[in-house]
Amino acid sequence: MRLEDIATGIRVRVIAKDTGFAGAVGTVFALESRSRRSVGVQFISGVAEWFQPSELELAETVPPTPIDPSGRRLDVFRAIQSERRYQDAKWGSIDEHPHSVGEWLLILGSELNEAMDAWVRHGGDRDALREILQVAAVAVACLEQHGVVEREEVRSRAA
Repeated sequence: MRLEDIATGIRVRVIAKDTGFAGAVGTVFALESRSRRSVGVQFISGVAEWFQPSELELAETVPPTPIDPSGRRLDVFRAIQSERRYQDAKWGSIDEHPHSVGEWLLILGSELNEAMDAWVRHGGDRDALREILQVAAVAVACLEQHGVVEREEVRSRAA
């Protein structure tokens, strides 16, 4: 493939045999066209890797799943994962700086107030959505540290 034929969000298959990802299908999340001319691809496992355009081919269309018919949920999860990486780089990991559940709730409240403030002050959704992403990532950090407690009906249905 040529870099000009690739856009973020498309599905590609790795065709380079020597990469360890041969045959894997992922979604393009970034393009770097200046010096490296490479393509960032994220796989369903969460692993992300950079490839040269010649190492990729357009993947067959992957049908939507009943769980995520539009594919938006996967995009949301990727954005949360990216924000979590940013937060860990900025503040340190949850292992380096653990918090009690109560402390996480205070942090979440602060982030939620920032989201509401952004919506009121800027009169639009864009800045508020940026802050809501931070709220979601903080909630994920809390669950990463303290564990997930699922809804009762979810567990009983799965059994």
